[in-house]
Amino acid sequence: MSKKHRFAVLDPDRKNRRKKIRSVIQAAVIALLSYVLVQEVFLMKTYETPDVPMANDDGFIAISYPGASRDESGHSLSKDELSAHLSALKRSGFETVSQRQVLEFYRSGSPLPEKAMYLSFEDGQRDTVIYAQPALEKLNYKATLFTYADHLVSDDRSYLKANHLKTMMRSGYWEMATNGYQLAYTNAFNREGHYMGELNADEVSADMDIVRSNHPLMDFLRDENGIPKEDADRMKERISGEYADMKELYTRELGDLPDVYAIPRPNVLYQDMHPAVEEVNDRNIRTYYKLHFNRSGGLFNGPDDSVTDLTRLRVGPDWPVNHLLMTIREETGMRVSFETGDQEKADRWTIRGGAAEFRGEQAILTSEPGAEVTALLKEPLPEDAIVQATLGKSAALGIADGTGKAVLLSVEKGQLVVRKAGKVVSKHQIPRKNETGIRLEVRDHLLHVRVNEGEDFTIDAGQLDPAEGYRLQLAGLSDGNAIEDEENAITDAFFTNLHVTSSDSVVYSDVPSGFDKVKDKVGEWFGHLFYSLMDRF
Repeated sequence: MSKKHRFAVLDPDRKNRRKKIRSVIQAAVIALLSYVLVQEVFLMKTYETPDVPMANDDGFIAISYPGASRDESGHSLSKDELSAHLSALKRSGFETVSQRQVLEFYRSGSPLPEKAMYLSFEDGQRDTVIYAQPALEKLNYKATLFTYADHLVSDDRSYLKANHLKTMMRSGYWEMATNGYQLAYTNAFNREGHYMGELNADEVSADMDIVRSNHPLMDFLRDENGIPKEDADRMKERISGEYADMKELYTRELGDLPDVYAIPRPNVLYQDMHPAVEEVNDRNIRTYYKLHFNRSGGLFNGPDDSVTDLTRLRVGPDWPVNHLLMTIREETGMRVSFETGDQEKADRWTIRGGAAEFRGEQAILTSEPGAEVTALLKEPLPEDAIVQATLGKSAALGIADGTGKAVLLSVEKGQLVVRKAGKVVSKHQIPRKNETGIRLEVRDHLLHVRVNEGEDFTIDAGQLDPAEGYRLQLAGLSDGNAIEDEENAITDAFFTNLHVTSSDSVVYSDVPSGFDKVKDKVGEWFGHLFYSLMDRF
């Protein structure tokens, strides 16, 4: 055997060839996987214009979501919660409308579907499209994605690029809109009151603790004393330049500037903006855009609204579906179908002052604006009943008698708060934990309460009439410090793993069974695997 063949395993050229072959194979597999996922996410289906009557001359609602993610993130809705929202809107009769339909409504009075909805998502995150797409396909909904121009050419892979956006638009489920050229901060101050000046988004970190700032389009650049650092001509040149840069970048990357714009800070233009800054923004918006969502908070746009001053409701990332439906009903008077979840469980409760959804391990109460929502278990509690649950914010739990009187327990700022007839009668210090677990027993007209495995408290229930038995009551408590518009706020209360037992029997339970836990774990595992592969796209 020649020396060349004996020591081939040590041949660096051969090793390099093997590495190249492996790299080529890996790249091919990843490319194939990416192609399959692109087909699955974007191209398997195309949007079909719904065949619904067009007889609405009154207007449309506009709803904007902060984004979508695999699980709850604090900044966006989970894919499951978003799907629940959109499915509930569909069941309530809402159909999405396109940008063209909105334009024709204002230009020529073209009618819209009876319950017309302009649906949008903010900031152009890649995850938003991945996790929203299945719901759009299932419901045949169309949505607008707002993006920042500079994200199209940034190195940040969390934002969609031009090739992705073009694919999305071809599917018909998506249309493009813009929030502006860039996300940036001006006239910024941190919590200590230190002036931070002007900052790009990539220069800002959480430890800076910025509590007050503006956007470059919204005001003069100012110094730490609030005095302008530029004259009116320089300000107008700077702002007009940003609009021009926006048009140039979108045109280069996408072929054209989107028709729809949402100014970075709502409810300022035409309301609380310096007249010179307002004039230059208004002029550029009318030059470049056909529709402008300038306001937020309200959600209904009628025929007398201006196309440069439309409004949209920005959905909170922690809103359960009934919060959205309650808001729509309150703002528009439209009929909606509240979600009840598990109907068998829902039938066991009497709901007053709002709506309730029983989903999986959670019971969620949503109040009417400014009201206190309650859920009363219809059957009396057994004398030896033990009630256990984890309470979320605004949640209260207790017992009521046949006359409607109740003793309610809540946990607020590290204290167990006791209310009778709606008034606070006592407070007790308790161990602080991330979650609030409560255990309640009723014996001899006394409530024996334990919170977070701490000490036991005894609460007198002597004011209640036991003649018809005690019933379990859940409630959503509004913020006692609410002022002005917040007085009509909608309250959501979450109860997790509510479990009522008597002796060896279960009276009521939201705790998943062993089989359900295994099924959920398997589903989570497959979901994690699938979406992890999707994340690589």
